Amino acid sequence: MMRSILPLFCLIVYLSVSISFSLTVGVLPFSNNSLSEKEALEPLCKGLGEMMTTELSKIKSLKMIERTDLNKIIQELGLSMSGLTDESAAQKAGKLLGADLLMMGSFNQGFDGEMRIDARLVNVETGETVTAEEVTGKKKKLFNLIKKLSFQIADDLDLSLSKEEKKAINKSDNEDLNALMFFSKGLDAEDKGDFKTAKEMYEKALSINDDYRQAQERLTIVNNILQ
Repeated sequence: MMRSILPLFCLIVYLSVSISFSLTVGVLPFSNNSLSEKEALEPLCKGLGEMMTTELSKIKSLKMIERTDLNKIIQELGLSMSGLTDESAAQKAGKLLGADLLMMGSFNQGFDGEMRIDARLVNVETGETVTAEEVTGKKKKLFNLIKKLSFQIADDLDLSLSKEEKKAINKSDNEDLNALMFFSKGLDAEDKGDFKTAKEMYEKALSINDDYRQAQERLTIVNNILQ
């Protein structure tokens, strides 16, 4: 479902006359609004945000802001990740990061086991919502939902994806939910400065799926910090 808003049209027109079509996008941690298994699903707040960053980074016309850069700005502003649910604070962080758009999202698992994921893109300059999308499905189909959401966002931004970009989004180095949960817990521990726990979580994720590239990358970084 697409809700087209005038600022999106203006943004596309502006960028279409630029020499290089490029948008800088930051993805904030998602909010957990689940009615079922809320506490157990809490790690996905950061996990889903990182997944969206990874999928959208496969689109050449998008420049994604790294989570570590986002964390630095948050610390400079004296905020927490949860504090970025406030739109004015998020907008300020986005400007400091040089972002054109910020993605703010949420997920909700109901008592029937259905999971709904919502995402909206906010124009950092104006604070207006550019577009909003939602996907719904079973938790076990979470990875497919994220891919679907990525394609919908690209379509909303009028991005013409190449065959290679579509193939890259459809391909994933991890589709194991348990591995994702450990990875997400690792991100949370790392953000809190608990690198020992982060290391343990990344190692657990890799014990389930040794091809999990993101977990391996974070583990390497954490190991370097612990040395």
